[in-house]
Amino acid sequence: MNTKLQEKIKESLVANEAEPKLGYSRLMVAICQIKLQNYKVAQRNCHIVLSNGFCKKEPGYRIFLASSQIEKLPELYILAGQPLPFLPKLIAEIEAYKKDKRDNSLVAHYAYALLDYLLGEDEKALLHCAPLMEYPKVKDMFAIGEIVQAIGQMDQQMFDYSFDRLLIAHRGMAKFGSLREMPEGYLSLAAMCLAKLARDRGLTVNVESEYLSLPYLDFLNDYGEIDDWPIDEGIGLAKRSVVCLYNWCAGRARMIARIPVGLLRK
Repeated sequence: MNTKLQEKIKESLVANEAEPKLGYSRLMVAICQIKLQNYKVAQRNCHIVLSNGFCKKEPGYRIFLASSQIEKLPELYILAGQPLPFLPKLIAEIEAYKKDKRDNSLVAHYAYALLDYLLGEDEKALLHCAPLMEYPKVKDMFAIGEIVQAIGQMDQQMFDYSFDRLLIAHRGMAKFGSLREMPEGYLSLAAMCLAKLARDRGLTVNVESEYLSLPYLDFLNDYGEIDDWPIDEGIGLAKRSVVCLYNWCAGRARMIARIPVGLLRK
């Protein structure tokens, strides 16, 4: 990373840290920290957004639903290390969103596909490919549709091609489009999350990009959940056990929740 970009990211970090009560600002802080390689701090900020949005439901943390950015919820869940205590609430939020009139938007189909893959329901995830690829001119969503299909079909060649197209589309938005001069332009959240799901299934990411942080994904693989996640009254240890059992029965435990094999044997 060149010095100019690093200073720019630091300025964005300071500006967004000044608005800690806003979920979007917290997400931007996480993005900046990932770029600055402060991975533990980044992960904790993703957790804060999830905790305040799902558990406390503070108004400033509900912006993602109010602004039809439903995809941010599964993205945050993945970038937080897929913390099991939040999985039931993530499912509930997305199921409730499906009843809304906006449920057929492109970003909604992307969000549904992410959740389906998190739950190990690959066939359901593939159903969202056609809607995502309906409009080729929407380059990022079209590429996401191809990637979703490649992951479901374990097609490495298609994945490589489509993943590169997604990063090119993001670069265009970051340099000349809607993400210009925004921290969200520094990192492709879609590429990060889809790369995580693909790698969990055995595909490889064979591209390097300034908009992708594979070291952060390695960090999540090594450390997984934060040990001291607060569990609210509505999500107790019993629910955690049920989710773990479901994942084990589906044969997806290590892929979905990053549960160590040793934990499953206990």
